[in-house]
Amino acid sequence: MLDIKQEEAVSFFEGVCLTIAGPGSGKTGVIIRRVARLIEKRKIPAEQILVITFTREAAMEMQNRFLSVLGTEGIPVVFGTFHSVFFRILREERGYSADSLLSEEKRFLLAMETLDQMGIRADRRKIEDLLKRLDGLSQRETDLITGTQDLERSVNETEKESDLTEQFARIYRSMKRRDKVLDYGDMLSEARILLEENPAIRDRWSHRFRMILVDEAQDMDALQFSLVQILAEGWGNLFLVGDDDQSIYGFRGARPGLLLDIRSTYPNAVILHLQTNYRSTRSIVKAAKRLIGHNKMRYAKSIRPDRKEMGRIVVRRLRNPREEAERIGGLLRKRRGETAVLFRTRAQSTELIRVLRQEGIPFYMRRKERKVAGHWLTQDIISYCSLALGHRRREDLLRILNRPCRQLPRSCIEEETFEWGELGRRLKEHPGQAKQFLELERDMAFLASSSPYAALTYLFGKVGYRAFLEESYRDKRSEWDEIEMLLGILMGLARGIRGRGKEALKSYIKTLEEERLLPEAGGADQYDQRKRGMGENEILAQSDNRAPPVGLFTFHGSKGLEFDQVHIMDVNEGITPSSRARGREALEEERRMFYVALTRAKREVYLYSCLEMGNQKLAPSRFLAEIQEKDQDEG
Repeated sequence: MLDIKQEEAVSFFEGVCLTIAGPGSGKTGVIIRRVARLIEKRKIPAEQILVITFTREAAMEMQNRFLSVLGTEGIPVVFGTFHSVFFRILREERGYSADSLLSEEKRFLLAMETLDQMGIRADRRKIEDLLKRLDGLSQRETDLITGTQDLERSVNETEKESDLTEQFARIYRSMKRRDKVLDYGDMLSEARILLEENPAIRDRWSHRFRMILVDEAQDMDALQFSLVQILAEGWGNLFLVGDDDQSIYGFRGARPGLLLDIRSTYPNAVILHLQTNYRSTRSIVKAAKRLIGHNKMRYAKSIRPDRKEMGRIVVRRLRNPREEAERIGGLLRKRRGETAVLFRTRAQSTELIRVLRQEGIPFYMRRKERKVAGHWLTQDIISYCSLALGHRRREDLLRILNRPCRQLPRSCIEEETFEWGELGRRLKEHPGQAKQFLELERDMAFLASSSPYAALTYLFGKVGYRAFLEESYRDKRSEWDEIEMLLGILMGLARGIRGRGKEALKSYIKTLEEERLLPEAGGADQYDQRKRGMGENEILAQSDNRAPPVGLFTFHGSKGLEFDQVHIMDVNEGITPSSRARGREALEEERRMFYVALTRAKREVYLYSCLEMGNQKLAPSRFLAEIQEKDQDEG
């Protein structure tokens, strides 16, 4: 049954509408019921309705819930992400296919080739950082083109860009055009260019969907919003659902200002507010309202709790992260109902995970299941094995040529296949490089004659591949844990292959391609989180059959979820809010992140801060003062 405000949103028919939907206000139900109403009452053909979400899991969940409401299958409403919708346009209009998309690893290899053309050698970490800067540069270009980036920010950020990044961007893009491939981010920018430069195509697609609905509209960046505008310009019907107070993706270009300025874009837009929180108890709703009320760039709201219980907010100040983790662990042993621990960044969870494992408390983290072979490190091992088997593919040699660093030039490998002797002759004028190349060839011969386990032991030790990894991840402790886990999996699989020589290596490669990367935690039973929109391919920890396992999430990762009890770690200045949050806009986003974390709770919230971390003294977060004391228990 819908409340008055929900019914108003569901009943909206034609034109532009922005529905402000706060935490626990039933926004997904509103979208689903509005689609059903359009089909059943307004007689809109289902294939003319488009629902855009930000994740594939959200699209699938919404589609499944929609079909369950209508009680029938095969209704052709289009549910999709921004990227799937606009890649469909590129596919239909320009003939792109899935093979046109660069995987993360192929993107990395293309970046290596770009740097090689520039005469620059870099390790994996530096290349990844450069690609991140390139993504940031692409976002700024998008903002400048669409006119949404203020001049001060544009000038300041452009000054920080190095000549290297600019040169890299030019060559990298020319190589993508050469190979006729797209980055993940190119899907949207190429779709916009296509639609803007081809009036007939633009007219066709702007009339394809009579009704367009966008979920989580506060997370749109300028490019996404401009594309939605193009699709909606034919019929003029656009239904946006979101909450400016939950806009927490500024790092990838999300602009809450797009919602705040909706009437600058659409003067006749209707703005509706879903005002009832059906999730949280009264004390949590009040505290959240006080907190977010300190932000200035927002719509004013009057959120009311539907639940009558007061609930509980507990503030605890601990000496250090170890004491904090032990206190949380002690409370989690007594947990009732679904429980989560939230933190600003994954690195903060290290000490807590140690305690949970030590105490045997089951937990899960939001990580997609992947095949072992999908990881770049495994691809390195497969390339080593393939070369040892006698394959002479250029891509295999380029992949491992300087892993570890051998100071060998990629430019010497020009053809799609190579011969060891020919490459050695090309390097004869450079004795040091020729020696390294000869040693690499000898390493391949040793691998070819060994068992898979002996081959990996030799590769990780004598060849220096493990030392290369350790150096690359020296300052990335949380990521190194995953690398070390994968190394253990690779060695374990190698130990299970009998025999030696090329047939054993072939069996090992086949095993790697079939093996799935499973979680490290102990226990037996999977815990179904699909009802929270997590999807069925999550890596799950295990249940002890007494209480649901504890969810561990970053603030960002917790968005869209809800729990009976929530524990929020390290509510300290410098962490929450981050010390890197400079200026009002950045601070307001930090406050929105904490608001999202706080409003995941149904009944109870525990807020923890530390007196010190390492040798550094820490102050409690200003956000603790902002939620006010009268709804807190000190302890």
